[in-house]
Amino acid sequence: MLKPPSLILIAILLLVGVIVTPVAAQGTGPIYIVEAGDTLTAIASRFGTTVPELAAINGLTSSSTLFVGMELIIPGFEGVSGLLASHEVELGETLSSLSMAYSLPQDTIIRLNRIVHPNKIYVGQELLLVENNPESEASGIPPAEWLATTSEGGRISQALSQDSNPWSMRSDSLGPYVMWGVTGTAFRDLESTMAGDRYPGWIEGIRVDPFPIVQGHTENISVLTSQEAYIEGRLGDYVLEFFPNSDGIHQHALQGIHALTDPGVYDLEILVRPEAEGAVVSAFSQPVEIIDGEYGFQRINGVPPETIDLANTEPEQDLIDAIIAPV
Repeated sequence: MLKPPSLILIAILLLVGVIVTPVAAQGTGPIYIVEAGDTLTAIASRFGTTVPELAAINGLTSSSTLFVGMELIIPGFEGVSGLLASHEVELGETLSSLSMAYSLPQDTIIRLNRIVHPNKIYVGQELLLVENNPESEASGIPPAEWLATTSEGGRISQALSQDSNPWSMRSDSLGPYVMWGVTGTAFRDLESTMAGDRYPGWIEGIRVDPFPIVQGHTENISVLTSQEAYIEGRLGDYVLEFFPNSDGIHQHALQGIHALTDPGVYDLEILVRPEAEGAVVSAFSQPVEIIDGEYGFQRINGVPPETIDLANTEPEQDLIDAIIAPV
């Protein structure tokens, strides 16, 4: 017969076994890696779900303890799986281009990041996107932007109209080797998507250096065009004056950012014309962030009272006005 202490020890071991035995996840979805300071409440709020739903899909309870590096499945994103990774938005990137690059619907990116203004994602903004999504191909998730044929023909005619490689044209409704299609068949160009054709028309590249933009610093904004052109632009309320290099296709604008400029997001706008009075052939606009220069402040103490006494300052000002008054 077992003695009472042995029974107690067995009970403790059984209890520990119950506590540490993992419960299998109850569903699929994108995987979030827990970071320091995360809680179930904060994670649920971030992704627009509830604590009970988040706990249930991961085989947890609402009071479960999280640890750094733990993998959590995020509910509510059917047809999406893979690891959530941080992506910093670059110049020229849009929700449309990110959607095609990651094979994620725009709506999924918007929901993952709680984006309020989809047309205003800014350069330097941190977005969570899904890498290695194995379900995107099988589930037929369409990219955000498709090229639709407007006349008879398929992959070849569409490639010719887009000056692209027909073997890079992709359609979910057709196999990878089918070169024909009916009017209206939707294709996308994988080569141009992956190469990052970010800029319209004559614009081949834009660079902001240094980046990020900081209060009190000077920025060199460079634009590369496919041919000689006249360029004008704005950064918020600043008017950008562009000057061409000797080759005529590289142009630069030096712009100082006032130290008292309010930190925030401002539109960078570029317009390209064949000549100063010509029509706009290419237009680019994307928000960029101006960050705090961390200048701090200094409190001035001990100002002599006579230096701010009107009885002294007003006669001095009258004398100055008399000296500088026109004759």
